[in-house]
Amino acid sequence: MNSSDLRQSFLDFFVERGHKIAAPAPLVPAADPTLLFTTAGMVQFKPHFAGTVELTFARAASCQPCLRAGGKDSDLALVGHTLRHHTLFEMLGNFSFGDYFKREAVVWGWVYLTEVLKLDAERLYATVHVDDDEAAAIWLEEVGIPAERLSRYDEDNFWGPAGGVGACGPSSEIHYYAGEEYGCGRDDCHVNCDCDRFLEVWNLVFPQFDQQPDGSRLPLKNRGIDTGMGLERLAFAVQGVEDNFHTDLFLPIIKRAEEILKKDYGADGRTRSSMNIVADHARALTFAVAENVLPSNEGRGYVVRKLLRRALLHAYLLGLEEPALHRLVEPVVDVMGDVYKHLPPQRSFAEGVIRGEEENYFSTLSRGMDRLRAKLATVKKGGILPGETAFTLYDTYGLPLEVTAEVAEWDGIEVDEAGFGEAMAAQRHRSRAAATAADQLPITGNLDDVPPTAFIGYENLTAAAKVLAIITAAGRVKEATEGTEAVVVLDMTPFYAEAGGQDGDAGLITSDDATFDVDETTKTAAGHHLHFGAVKEGALEEGFVVTAEVDRGRRLAVARHHTGTHLLHAALREVLGEGATQSGSYVGPAYLRFDFASSRALEAAEVEEVEARVARNVMADLPVWWTDMEVEEAKARGAMALFGEKYGERGRVVCIGAEGEELSLELCGGTHLCNTGEVGPFYVVKEEAIAAGVRRIEAVAGEAALAYAQKMRRILDDSSRIIKTGWEDLPSRVQGALDDRRELEKKLRQYTSKDASARAAGLLEGAVKVGPVRLVTGLLAGAAADAVKEAASSLIAAHPDVVAVFATDEGGKATFYAGAGEAAVKAGAHTGNLVREVARVVGGGGGGKADFAQAGAKTAQGLEEALGKTESILRAMIDA
Repeated sequence: MNSSDLRQSFLDFFVERGHKIAAPAPLVPAADPTLLFTTAGMVQFKPHFAGTVELTFARAASCQPCLRAGGKDSDLALVGHTLRHHTLFEMLGNFSFGDYFKREAVVWGWVYLTEVLKLDAERLYATVHVDDDEAAAIWLEEVGIPAERLSRYDEDNFWGPAGGVGACGPSSEIHYYAGEEYGCGRDDCHVNCDCDRFLEVWNLVFPQFDQQPDGSRLPLKNRGIDTGMGLERLAFAVQGVEDNFHTDLFLPIIKRAEEILKKDYGADGRTRSSMNIVADHARALTFAVAENVLPSNEGRGYVVRKLLRRALLHAYLLGLEEPALHRLVEPVVDVMGDVYKHLPPQRSFAEGVIRGEEENYFSTLSRGMDRLRAKLATVKKGGILPGETAFTLYDTYGLPLEVTAEVAEWDGIEVDEAGFGEAMAAQRHRSRAAATAADQLPITGNLDDVPPTAFIGYENLTAAAKVLAIITAAGRVKEATEGTEAVVVLDMTPFYAEAGGQDGDAGLITSDDATFDVDETTKTAAGHHLHFGAVKEGALEEGFVVTAEVDRGRRLAVARHHTGTHLLHAALREVLGEGATQSGSYVGPAYLRFDFASSRALEAAEVEEVEARVARNVMADLPVWWTDMEVEEAKARGAMALFGEKYGERGRVVCIGAEGEELSLELCGGTHLCNTGEVGPFYVVKEEAIAAGVRRIEAVAGEAALAYAQKMRRILDDSSRIIKTGWEDLPSRVQGALDDRRELEKKLRQYTSKDASARAAGLLEGAVKVGPVRLVTGLLAGAAADAVKEAASSLIAAHPDVVAVFATDEGGKATFYAGAGEAAVKAGAHTGNLVREVARVVGGGGGGKADFAQAGAKTAQGLEEALGKTESILRAMIDA
């Protein structure tokens, strides 16, 4: 069976047993702050196990792409060195929410592996938790597995919750015996050994507890089943190949890597390990970037950047001389694109982003590796590379600690990881920004008994509601008094919660006794609208009936920008083509930001055309309306969807234009106007690149656009008054003034150059004889640096036996230029070494060639003293 057959056979098996097939969730978990990425198939079902959402099905099955490359679940350090670990992998899973339990999970797992896939039952081993007699009895009595192939473990068979809170419980694992050749050879080798002799194929978790933030465990509302089986491991067992990387999921990628790197995959162990890492990371990068997770220095973007740099390092070690990792996106899409339909349309976008990051980093990597090798050369085998050094390599050259440790390990050297952590902590302490209100207030675990909030804000901006919960820095409280910062949860709300790039609403929550200022609104994965703010007057209590009122002016400003965003998207696709797809957005009351795929900057005429098209559609006063429909139906009708957003089976489609003649259809849960005419004026403020293949437009609409236009008019009026001309003549008059300035600067440079050369020539008369060489030094105060350079060059060209060292104090900084004529160089003069030592006197540095060099220092104090040292330094050089 190939991987596609395996994937489908698993889903078919559980459909036959009454399971609903759930579409894979995005790699970026929706509204789950506990996770950077989706790390398991059950992540999208956490609210189902917790009982915080209405259950519309009791059984589900899925094939979920997962990414484990950051945090406690990270497999990054093991990837490439074992046959079983990957950063991105596909998890096959079946789930029960208060329905079937251990017996069905165990028996069905055995039936699927031995009867459907025909795996040799003699090669299958099982494990259970040390206290789980129920699961052990099912294995021994119903499945009939021999007692010698059933093992009991403690921590290895208790599965903690994803993100540290939520559903958890004991587990039972099914292991595949890979063979003695994969083992460690130790006498105490066992099923859960770290070697590859036994390969965990399927993990059957029995969630029966709900872990709280403090570590305590309560009975789970919907006791059930959560299983996970890695498709890559299953393919290895079924296809009978050497390891996961020889399955059809990886081999096409590795073959392309062989072509790019001009290396034989099987040449040696190090080559194979590095190529495994390159192929593995190429899959993870393709999936992440396709979901608009772009390389950056924080959060998810940092994980992507770390993966890319690690892959690039291993390609570099295999001889890669230019950026080429982006060429692996194609085979990844070829292998996975039939199943994950979002990948093919994002292929060129992912290639562009990865290529741009490669180009930006490649030269830095080369310098960083040279620096690392130089540092390692100073450490004896078995020694330790200081943590501060490792941090400098990270901070200056972008070499992650894992990369430095990996390369050091090849030389038998350890890295002081604790010292690295101390250096990192010190830097973070210096740059740490103040935490947001959301970071400070303990939300998780305090709303388990609170039902989700009903949102009525599409139709209403005010509502009578009941206070269900109040959370302050002290935790869940019954009352918040005047001045207290808090989060308020209501049974229903008109406040839109931040989502889809749109800011959450602000406004007031009032009662007869209290006024609560709402600054922002967000939403939990379980559907609670969190109203952040502070009590302005009185005391707000749990159970109060209140009036929730959205700030109407702010909501209108946001809606103008959101509807404007849809008009902008449509205009961009008309002007640039269908490839100008959305990569991200922000919609707030002050402006909108729209990121889109494009390999080039927009020309000024194109920006004007985009503005004009938006303006024409605003003046047309087109209707803006929305409807709920099946997501797949919406996409078939041409509705745009931003991948990475969790839409569910049904979605809200926002339409602009009469039905059947829509200008725009987008899956969107945001708030909008009723007609495009309400958008008002619209201006593009900025267009720029934010990543390779990604452009960003900032624009303003309505009142914000009016303020922008008035500001521009004031600038033009002030400029016209200063230059004493009308608007229409401003460009030519400014250009003329700049041309005049450049001409004057040119004449000034010519004058100062002649002056400096004349002053230098005058200094020749006071030359000091140093052996066969004449030394000329001097401070050419106030002279431009390029004039001093020209003076030194001219002097040594005319006098081959001269060494000239001149300095200038231009701008309060010291700049040294040193030149040596041909005869002086033959006599032993080396200006690079000479000027370096001279500059050190004033705390500077520099260097260069034997015949010409440059140095500098941040201060010009002590220049005369530094120049005074030149003779003794040169004399020692000539004597040597």
